[in-house]
Amino acid sequence: ADAGALAFYRAPATGSIEILPGWHLLAVAEGATPAGTPALLVSLGEALPATRLAAPDRLPVSETGALFNTAGVAPHTQGHSQLGFAQIQIEPLRAFIRKRPTSWNAAHTVALSHELALLRTHWLRQHLNQPRYRAFAAIGFGASTLLLGPWDQAAALVLEFRTLLARASGGASPACAAGVLIAKTGYPLARALAEADTMQARAQLGAADFRDRITLLGDTVDWSEAPAIFAEVARLQPHGHTIGAPLLRDLAAYGRLQRLWRETGRTEGLRYKALFAYSLARTLRRGDAELYRWADEIIRSLHGTGDNIALRHIGVIATYLLLSRHDD
Repeated sequence: ADAGALAFYRAPATGSIEILPGWHLLAVAEGATPAGTPALLVSLGEALPATRLAAPDRLPVSETGALFNTAGVAPHTQGHSQLGFAQIQIEPLRAFIRKRPTSWNAAHTVALSHELALLRTHWLRQHLNQPRYRAFAAIGFGASTLLLGPWDQAAALVLEFRTLLARASGGASPACAAGVLIAKTGYPLARALAEADTMQARAQLGAADFRDRITLLGDTVDWSEAPAIFAEVARLQPHGHTIGAPLLRDLAAYGRLQRLWRETGRTEGLRYKALFAYSLARTLRRGDAELYRWADEIIRSLHGTGDNIALRHIGVIATYLLLSRHDD
């Protein structure tokens, strides 16, 4: 009751209590000096830290420090030279507070606000300076952050961000929505930005609460499902000599039609099943044993013998495989 400030520490301090993993709180009496060196000191007479997170813009640079333009970013990819657009938005803190646990209080809010601000600023500065992400640009649009860089690294970068968010927020777990788009270098930039925003909005919406999902090239999935999709891509990449570009284009087309059926009930996806099964069986069942098993699992799942993640997201998988090819 006599506290005049709240001191937050990243390690235990005498008399402190842990409120989030890595965050310890100590109430400081009015006019007293906090023990040690707190990471954050908030006067109870001041407003809480801003809940709108700022993100400094960042332009991509080469190993020599020279700036890239969008054409200079694309060659830093495997296979086709294309651009990846990823837009991310963390659930607004005010919205998260409305559904917080009953034990949540102002101290938790301050700590989480500070941690999220560090994540979106310090993380971008440090993480994007790593060699594998140096070609990325980061642009802040209000509550959203747009990442633009090599197409084959965009999704991996977003998944790393989601992992860091879960770690930074401890057990709080605010939601995060993201959209990933791949476009040719000559694609109008304004249109690509608008489509990335649309994909992020698709991941975010669909219920009263802010959704914790990611949209990959049009397919919206929970974050926990995304690594399994890329595991399928990695599983098939060694068999690229067997899976030809024409088949991959057919699979990508089937993915789009299948999404039409799932989302709008249009029958094109169902009519495409027979052709899809025929093409897959004719082409892949003549391949090596691993590819045969993969094709057989998908064909069986077409007849309702169980859920198959490769079938549900065949368009995303085929697109990534097609773009990673060097010969087409």
